Amino acid sequence: MLNQAVATLAAEPVAGGPGTFADRIQENQSMVFSIAYHSLRDYSLAEELAQDVFLELHKRFETFQSRSHVRNWLRKVAANRCIDQSRRRKLRPQLGLDDVLEPASPPPTGDPLLGALLGRLRASRNACWPAPSRPALSAYPPGESGGVGGRSSGRGRLG
Repeated sequence: MLNQAVATLAAEPVAGGPGTFADRIQENQSMVFSIAYHSLRDYSLAEELAQDVFLELHKRFETFQSRSHVRNWLRKVAANRCIDQSRRRKLRPQLGLDDVLEPASPPPTGDPLLGALLGRLRASRNACWPAPSRPALSAYPPGESGGVGGRSSGRGRLG
């Protein structure tokens, strides 16, 4: 499950730590991978996340006082990394080629009526038309302009 770099680091004893790094990997490898796999539902992402967690453990291994401290730290870091990975996935959704639509073909140019209608549609797409049956609504009572134009409350003067 762990690549060659982590396996090489595992063989090195760390002075002052609770046992060797290899012992902590063997004891906690399945727990970290299980947390990652059950959270992410992706085998390769879970392996990569577990590897990152154990590399982080190797950097901080000298600071731990006991086996339980290491185990609890691994559990917390693995869960937090899974949350981070899930958030990244939501921000950058991945689409397959089947999910992406083909670009639309240009409209046929042979029909003059169709060309004229499409031209009018394009021109009017950005136009804003008021509804003819409804009067324009205002947020202010009749006679007040909300400080624009006529009356002013005196606030916001520049002078």
